[in-house]
Amino acid sequence: MAEFKDRLKSLRKEKGLKQNELAKKLNASRVTITRYENGTRQPDIGTVEKIAEILNVQPSLLFEVSNVHHEGLEEHQYLNEREGNIIEFKDRLKSLRKEKNMTLQDICNSINVGKGNLSSYENGHYKPSMEVIIKIANLFSVSTDYLLGVSDIRQHITTTGIENATTEELMDELYKRLKIKILG
Repeated sequence: MAEFKDRLKSLRKEKGLKQNELAKKLNASRVTITRYENGTRQPDIGTVEKIAEILNVQPSLLFEVSNVHHEGLEEHQYLNEREGNIIEFKDRLKSLRKEKNMTLQDICNSINVGKGNLSSYENGHYKPSMEVIIKIANLFSVSTDYLLGVSDIRQHITTTGIENATTEELMDELYKRLKIKILG
């Protein structure tokens, strides 16, 4: 899996932004961007959402391996209301926990997070870090976009291994993956 620091740097350069330009748009210092890109600092989810909006990508693209870019999204199509996504996150977290018949303590033990913190995430009082979101998504086998309320599709579809495929080959592969999920 590509690390956040590498994805951020790559996407920033792809968009033709210098660190200081991204920092200005993010209302942060260039040093903060440097720290994100060298891995000495991790942004919280609110900052990840802002970075994704600036780079015009889904948040998951910053920390999941994916070759699917979400170009051309209008601002209103992307994260309609950030506060709504936090509410969505807490609801999704609680729903997934109940669906798997897990207690808060079960999740805490699985992802190594304090019970007080997890309870605060589930109640919507605090925003989890990107690292915690990834751990929760992996625990429940859902995409981070689903967990954050950006998408209603539970699984993240990657194009790893089929990057140079024709449209017909891509459709065949997608059909196979969907068929496996439906029948699985």
